[in-house]
This record gives sequence, structure tokens and C-alpha cells, in this order.
Amino acid sequence: MGKVYFFLLVFFLTFFFHSSFAQSHGAYTGFLKQSGKNIVDGDGNNVLLRSMGLGGWMLQEGYMLQTAGFASPQYKIKNIISELIGATGTEEFYDAWLKNHCTHSDIDSLAKWGFNAVRLPFHYNLFTLPVEQEPTSGQNTWLPRGFEMVDSLLKWCKNNKMYLILDMHAAPGGQGNDAAISDRDDSKPSFWDSPANQAKAIALWRKLAEKYADEPWIGGYDLLNETNWTMNNNTPLKQYYLDLVAAIRAVDKNHILFVEGNWFANDFTNLTPTFDNNMAYSFHKYWNENSKAAVQWMLDIRNNFNVPIWLGESGENSNQWFADCIALMEANNIGWSWWPVKKIGSVVCPANIPMTAGYQNLLDYWNGKTTKPTAAVAKAALMEVCENLKIENCIINRDVVDAIFRQVKSNETQPYKSLNVPGLVHAMDFDMGKNGYAYNDNSYQNANNKDTWNNGWVGRNDGVDLETDADSSNYSNGIHVGWTEKGEWMKYTLNVQREGLYDVSFRVANGASGDGLFHLEKGGKIISQTAFVSSTGSYTKWKNVVVKNVKLDAGTQSIVFYVDQGGFNLGSMNWTVSASQAAPFSLLDMRTDEMGQKIRFTFNQELDPKTISLAGFTFYESFIEQGLGTPETVEGNPCQIDVPVTSLLSAGTILTMNYSGSSFQSASGVALGNFTNSIIVNNILKRSIIEGKIKGSDFVVNSGLTLESCSDTDGGQDLGYTDAGDYLEYNVYIKAAGTYSLEYRYAALSSTGSVELSLVDGAKTSLATTSLPPTGGWQTWKTVSVTVSLPAGVHRMRLQVVSSGFNFNWMNFKALLTSVGDVDSPSGMRVYPNPCTTTLNYDLENQSFSKFVVQLKDISGRTVFSANSPASYGTLGRIDTSAFAAGVYFLSIQADGRSFTKKVLIGSSR
Repeated sequence: MGKVYFFLLVFFLTFFFHSSFAQSHGAYTGFLKQSGKNIVDGDGNNVLLRSMGLGGWMLQEGYMLQTAGFASPQYKIKNIISELIGATGTEEFYDAWLKNHCTHSDIDSLAKWGFNAVRLPFHYNLFTLPVEQEPTSGQNTWLPRGFEMVDSLLKWCKNNKMYLILDMHAAPGGQGNDAAISDRDDSKPSFWDSPANQAKAIALWRKLAEKYADEPWIGGYDLLNETNWTMNNNTPLKQYYLDLVAAIRAVDKNHILFVEGNWFANDFTNLTPTFDNNMAYSFHKYWNENSKAAVQWMLDIRNNFNVPIWLGESGENSNQWFADCIALMEANNIGWSWWPVKKIGSVVCPANIPMTAGYQNLLDYWNGKTTKPTAAVAKAALMEVCENLKIENCIINRDVVDAIFRQVKSNETQPYKSLNVPGLVHAMDFDMGKNGYAYNDNSYQNANNKDTWNNGWVGRNDGVDLETDADSSNYSNGIHVGWTEKGEWMKYTLNVQREGLYDVSFRVANGASGDGLFHLEKGGKIISQTAFVSSTGSYTKWKNVVVKNVKLDAGTQSIVFYVDQGGFNLGSMNWTVSASQAAPFSLLDMRTDEMGQKIRFTFNQELDPKTISLAGFTFYESFIEQGLGTPETVEGNPCQIDVPVTSLLSAGTILTMNYSGSSFQSASGVALGNFTNSIIVNNILKRSIIEGKIKGSDFVVNSGLTLESCSDTDGGQDLGYTDAGDYLEYNVYIKAAGTYSLEYRYAALSSTGSVELSLVDGAKTSLATTSLPPTGGWQTWKTVSVTVSLPAGVHRMRLQVVSSGFNFNWMNFKALLTSVGDVDSPSGMRVYPNPCTTTLNYDLENQSFSKFVVQLKDISGRTVFSANSPASYGTLGRIDTSAFAAGVYFLSIQADGRSFTKKVLIGSSR
């Protein structure tokens, strides 16, 4: 290794351990200060600030009180309260609000959870009078309340060895157009229109700096929160910062200064390079991706100007987004501050202030839904809210705290509650952890400023959609899982009291017309039969669906509830010991693969390999018999077999299986019982047919591209915001091998992009790379074409961005053929006329079959005609095509294990 490298390694490990220990145990010394790109303490230890913003305490924002629709800034909130309970009652309410919202117990809780700092967003009017109320113009009247509140908070922070960062959230006059953030009254001069307002803000900061100049547990000064104001080159903001820094440094040279940009803290135009030797730039991050690319602009500021950066505010998203964002920050040595600590009736912050019936009645009145309450009733409701502000009366959202700290560093899951079996398990009590580990939901975060990760907004802040219910049975706790979709699942850690078989009663409601499907898994293996959830007539009408003989071992174990077909609500699972402890040999589950090429059978016992045969099994798609291939054993699981299919199956169709045999046995010699119309879970992803057009939005996988409205002639959605490496994948069925003309429909403003088309069934097979020259606009559409050679069959096709700068609408494949009638012309079958208009004839040329199935499918794979005929029908047939839309179709005939397929054109000629 060498002595120099060994010394550096020892130094690095010692520094890392020292700084890590300091960060996790609060063992800091002295003032926080700038040291190049880092924030360090008095001993030079790197300090990663893990802060919580105390939003809502010294400044109310309407959305935290659910009044944003009619009273968003604090002065309007005060007005509507005063209108109900008068000036004296309003003063009593705000006294209680300020007293109870943050106490010593709150700071103790934050420290216990893992925070090492708090950010205090304050309203200037708790410290000094507004300009227009000053008895003497140009002078400042100092109010004791604000200073006393900061003193108390500082004491509580010091007791917990936590830093306190002061944040001017509402400046005199209001520093932005977003009135809720700064309590701006637009009938009065704004902060930027009034030199007097700016002077008052500077005087207040100087007063605070003078008071706390020698206090090391004051972590720093966040000078002006989220300016959002149109100004030339940020010149007024820069000048204000220069004036303010000079005033602070006249009395306090110890504390680090946090400087936010314009436009919600993120526009640092003209604010670089640094203008103080002890400062950091503070940015805010909401509703965007958690990737290094998303923060590279701030990393560039840090590197280019040798200055620390701090994520001064973030939150208001899902638990998964929280964990990913904080992990991203800490991986790049960026401290952070979360927002906010508590709100009324909310799952997205650590503490939920309970919604009361009285306060809901006030909201209903303010929203015009009910009559005006009396002053006494209104005041009682408001004072009850103030009592609920106390941390001991709040509902602690443990899942949020878990996401902010534990999930940042671990993919492991932890129980949300202790769940005992036998016993009742509520659906909402799935494990705490990340998407893909504790649960899987199709929408689990807002990473593009538009997605909703939770439809119900109760109980928890994960991607799983929870909502309240009025199920009066003993099976309900008032909250259920709703909006279920195929492929979603939840994991539950169960404490199983005894080994054996259990019957599970699932509390469900289904207001959809179709059936829901689900099953249970353990360790990635299916352990229950697939259960139906037929319609109950309403999403509020509940019933029990019982699944019998689920085998569990004794002890703690994880069980997964898996949605095979969604559209139903799940309230609970009641586990009881089965009457019989010897389950009969049975088929638990059948499901296709995503490509529709095979069906996996799962049995509840190991199979006798010598008896594995499909004798007695009959397979149907949409109640039409289809063929099966030779079964194959599954490596590593003696309870499963894979059965290939011999026909092209479609996504979304009904697949069933019958068994009327006697030879199929378990390893212990027990024969499989007969069954009829057992469901096969159709996992086939939507498939595009080639030849034909494939819309960009028909993807089965989207990695990195964004759907947006399209103004092309066919409308719909295109895909934009392309970056090199982004890709889309499609399931395709190529009817015939051959050479095709491939057209791309795209738009590009000014740069030349390019794409690569390939097949990724296993090893990647590149088909073509195509340049996409500029079209002059993001919605100015053109078509380019290239020739590709394609193999027949079912494939996964990938369209990958090689170079960016374009939007993509569709691709269209056209076979380079002389006539349609020459395509797919199997020996022994004639189809005529082809093309046809009103009638299509088929002829199996006098061959003899016991029975045959005829299907006609359109280019999307949808069956438009089918017939199941015995031999007496004959091998000649006719299909009336007069009602079919013009286009490409595929005629398929299955006859005694043989398959005949032909491509036809209906309603046009070539």
C-alpha cells in the first residue's frame, strides 16, 4: 500500500468516525461555520444538519389548517376567526396556539427521532410592529413575545444539544407573490416596494444578531425565505443581502449566514460569488426527481465558488420520496431541513394534529356547506384544536419518521404493528419500508410535480392508497386499502403462535363490474389459492371471502398479499385455525408469464415427476379451447410446472382450465382432484402487432421519458424530456419474418436526436439506429423512415435514446411485400378473397379433423370473431366481415393440435 497511502487511509477513517460520531450523538463544539465547501463545528468536524422546520407555529399557512381555499395567508385566517369569535376570543386562540404548538416535549421528540437541528420560520410581527402601526415613523417598537419564544426554544434545543436556525419566513410587507408563505397583504406596500419595510427587516436581524452573537447553539441565520418576485437580474435581492450582512456583521461575526435565491430559493443569478467569509447557499427542493442530475446545479455552485450548500426546506411528498431525497443529500454531504413538523389532519408530516368534529364543522361553514355556528361553539372548537396541538395529543406518524431516518440507510422492513396469528390483521398495518420492499404500488411518489402517490390521505404516507370506511362489522378499524391495481402488494410481519393450516377471511368490497383476484405469498412462493372478489354492488358494501388451508410455520414471518386483478377494497384479514390440519392435494394457482408464452402451475404439495402429464387438462381463452405444449419442471421448486401454450394469447382475456383426470399425483401418491373453470391469472402485458402503428404511449416499460399532451394530427400523448440512455419497451407480436419499412413520428426544436431500436428478449439484438433532424418546434411533427429486418414471434422491443432533443409520438411498421395473399400461407389452408370487403372464406382443403376452432383478430390482438366447430360443420367456412373496420386482421384455425394462420386485409385493397 505504501506509507503515504496508509497514512491517508488512517486519517480518513479517523476523520470519518469522528465526524460520524459527532453527527449521530450531537457531540458538537462551538459555532457552526464555513470551511470551504463544508459546514463544520468549532473543532473542524463536518456537520450534516438534519433539521425539522417548525412551520405553522410562529406563522400559519392556510394549507396546514385546511383553509387554503378561502383563507391562505395568516391575516385572512385571523379575519375569519375574528368574524366568528370576536377580537378578544381571537387573541385567546392565538395565545393558546403559540403556547401549545411547540413545547419542550416537541423538541425532546425531535431529538429522540434523530434530528440535530430545528429551523424556526418566524413572522416579523411577533418581534416588532408593522411599519404602518409604528407610533413614530422610521422607528421600531420591539415586542417581547417573539424574543421570549426564541429564548425558550433555544433553551430546549440546548438541553438536547440541537442547533437552532432562525428563518425570516414572513418579512415586513411580504417578500413574495405567494401570500401564504409570507403573509403578504397586497393592499399594502410589499417588502420590495417599501424601503421602510426593508429597513425594519434589517433592524430586526441586527437586534437578533446582537442578542445571540455569543450563543453557539444558534446554528445560523436563514436571512430571507423563498423570495418569489420579478426583479431585474436579482439586483434588489443582492443589494438587500449586502445591506443586511453589513448590519449583522457589525454586531455578530460568529454565525454562519444562509442565503436563499429568488423564486422559492432556487434562482441564484447575481448572488454568486460569495459576499461573506462565513456563509452557505440554501436551496429548496419539492416534487422533482431524486437523482444527482436534479441537484447537479447546486453541486456546481458549491464546487465553483467553494461554498457550502444546504437543502433548507423539503418534504410534502411520500415516504419513499423522503427516504430517497435524504439519501441523495447525505451521499453528497448536503445537510437538510424537513417541512413541516405538524399539520391538521395530515399523514405527510411527523405529527398529525387530530381533526375534530367541531373544527370540521367550522371548515364546512367557511366552505359554505353549513350554517354559521354560534360564537361559543366556534370558540370551543378552536380551543379544542389548540389543545390537540400539544405533541402528546398529536398522532405520531411513525411511518414518516421511519422514512426520514431508518429507510434512508436500509431497505429492510419493520413491522408497523405487532400482528398475531390467529387473529385479526387490518389491511393498513403492512410493514414500514420502501416501495418494492414493504409494499408495491403503481404510484408511490410525486417526482414530476403532478403525480399523486396516495388517493385516500388517511392513516399512512406510503404509496398504498388508504381511505376511511363506515364498515360497522368487527372486522373494521375504519380504514381500508382501496384503489387496488394489478401487481400491487403489501407485506405483513406476522407473529404466528402455532404451526399448521389457517383459514383466512378477507373483508372486501367491490363496486366494479369485473372480478378482483388476489393470493398470498411467502418468501416469493405462492401459499394460497387465488381468490375471487366478485362485485358486491358498491365499494361501501362489504363481504367476507374465505381462503382455506394456508400453511404457516410457527414464529415471526412475512406474508405478502398480492393483487392479481384490482378494483376492490381490502379491509382486513382474519386468521383462524383450520378445522382440518391435513390439506388435500390441490392446485393453488395458475398464471401466465408477461409475454404470454407459458402458464405456471403451482400446487400445494410436491409433485411426482413420473405422473406429470397434461392428460385430462383442457385450456380455454375466452371460453374457446386452446392448445398446450409439453409440461416442464421448475428448477428449485418441486411444487411447480411450466406449461407452454401453442397459440397466441391476448392481454386481458379470460383464461380458464378444466381437469377431469386421475393420473396426476403428488409425491406422496395422492391424486389431484378434478376441477372446472379454474381461473388462470392473465399476466400478459399489452402487446402491439407488427405490421402496424405502435403509439409511443403503448409502452410496457418507461425509463426516464415524460408523457405530455400532443398536438399532432392524431392527438393523444407524446413522450418528451428525452435524455441519452432513456428508453421505452414494448411487447410485440411480429406475424411474419421479413423486411419492414419503419417510420418514426417525432418533433425536435433545434438539435438532432437519435434512437436505437433493438430486441431485448435476452441478449440484445440491435436493429437500427436512426437520426432525427430538427423539425423547428417541439410540436412540429415530421416522419423519417428506415428499413429493418424482423424475426417472427413474440418479442420485447426497446426504443432507446442515443442522443436527446426530441419528442416521440409513434413508430409504424410496413412489410415490404408484393401482395398480402403471399403472407403466412400455410400448406393445407386457403383464404379468399384476400383482400376482401364483405365476406371472407376459408377452406382446409378437404382435410379431416375431429374439431377445429376459428378466430379472427384485429391488429391489436382483439378477437372480433370466433367459432368452435365439430367435424360435422365441415372444413369450409365463411365469415361476414361487412361490419368490421378496414385494416389488417389475422385468421387463425386450431385443428387437432395443428395451427393455421393467415393475414388478411378487410375493407381495402392493395
